Amino acid sequence: MGTGCAQNRNNHLVNEGDDLALYSELQDRRWQVEDIDNLGVIDYSMITMSFDDVNRISGSTGCNQYSGELFISGNAISVSKLVTTRRACAPAITNQEQRFIQAIERAATYQIESEIWLLIYDQEGNQILKLIPSSRQTDNVTSQSDSKFETQHSFNCVGLGKIDIRILNTDTIIVDVNNKLAKLHSERKASGAFYVGTIAPESLSVSNTRDVEANISFWNKGKKAILVLGSKEFSCNEIV
Repeated sequence: MGTGCAQNRNNHLVNEGDDLALYSELQDRRWQVEDIDNLGVIDYSMITMSFDDVNRISGSTGCNQYSGELFISGNAISVSKLVTTRRACAPAITNQEQRFIQAIERAATYQIESEIWLLIYDQEGNQILKLIPSSRQTDNVTSQSDSKFETQHSFNCVGLGKIDIRILNTDTIIVDVNNKLAKLHSERKASGAFYVGTIAPESLSVSNTRDVEANISFWNKGKKAILVLGSKEFSCNEIV
């Protein structure tokens, strides 16, 4: 083999020098998909992509886990031999999953824009994926410290004030109410994203706390949300 290239264990080439420098921007970071084919993505569906090695790519489709073989040279990129798990999901999520897989299979080039966005294009130069970096995290909450989560959104709830929603993975979020944390898990809903869990009533500073039971739920669609604490329901709007 000639000099100037490094060969990985699956005989795919990653050029040394500038190529490896570019690849280092992708590796060891989990990327979250913000757009597919300029059609957006479903709120909180959490499609992710990780460049695990110079020849591997993996992540979540928002429904299933996937992995495949990766080839990168300069700004050229291609993915092959994709495999996914077989979990059944809501029709809208399944359709989005198919769009995402098809987009990955069409990947031809990529670039890092403004040192933030990862943009992936097909052979015709059409943008097919837009991603933003997010931290690798574990699904474990042991304190009220400012741990690093995948993604965070803030909402202003009438009669309650500001709450923070921190997304751990496709099925789990953390709701921060008055600096108290509650872990919620997703349940199927006809429209929007819906999560349920429990929270200690004595930890909340809410009027008529005797009516606030341990049950908590959070429903969201777009920038609108509803937080339910026991028998109390709060209408919320995302803070942008």
